[in-house]
Amino acid sequence: MTTLRSVDTRQRILAAATEIFGNKGFANASTREIARQSHANIASLNYHFGDKAGLYRAVFADHFDRMQANAGSSEMDFATASFATIYHEFNRQFLSSATGPFPRLLAREQLEPSGLLGNEWLSDILHRHRILNNAICRELDLSAADDDVERLGFMLIGMAVVFDHARPMINLVAPGLNTAEGWIETTLERLDTYARAVIDAERIRRRSLPA
Repeated sequence: MTTLRSVDTRQRILAAATEIFGNKGFANASTREIARQSHANIASLNYHFGDKAGLYRAVFADHFDRMQANAGSSEMDFATASFATIYHEFNRQFLSSATGPFPRLLAREQLEPSGLLGNEWLSDILHRHRILNNAICRELDLSAADDDVERLGFMLIGMAVVFDHARPMINLVAPGLNTAEGWIETTLERLDTYARAVIDAERIRRRSLPA
């Protein structure tokens, strides 16, 4: 039987593991350090997750489960919503979580794949990528995404991703840019503006192509 205390212990372990895995990577992280930081013991960690690999997979599963739950609670119809609305919402969700430890872990997994996750962890990313590409197609009056739509989708997401994945560089080159009060709202507004310009440029480029 799962008790509230057991759930609390599990969440504390997940929080500590997210931070430590993000800082040190899977290979260099210690379950003893994770247990110590979460005020749990190794037996509790093994009970909930089996081993270090199980805990690592659970960190990703827990994060994406919560993201999908939050997306599911939205009343937005992604099949009909405008590109501008979808792009703004995706960036809002991303930047709102960009100050936590998970984005650092996600970046590390992309740069230093652990080999433990298979392709399941990509499901949410792929789902969002398809939603965005479909919105771009509607905006450009296309029946299906081609290579340029794929390229455009990655580029548009990349404008937001850089504010997390390149956070150390940003803090060094432009201190305070992504920590000042209201930085998320300001960044979202700029991203919306730049995205409109990019979409307009792609529309003009396509109109200039030979028939």
